Amino acid sequence: MQPEPSLTPQERAVRDVLACFDASARIRVARDSLLTASRVGPREEEHAFADLQQAIMRLHTASHPR
Repeated sequence: MQPEPSLTPQERAVRDVLACFDASARIRVARDSLLTASRVGPREEEHAFADLQQAIMRLHTASHPR
């Protein structure tokens, strides 16, 4: 495995947004699952969405520094 090159703040923020989006999408799928053990509640979904919103704000901040 090759070492990862150092990432810019924007690249790190993009990766964070993508990871949060993936987690949010997986939770939405689990919410609608037919398997009771796989289901998640509204609290988990709200938490994942809040994480995604925060990641988007970090990306915005990293992309538009003052």
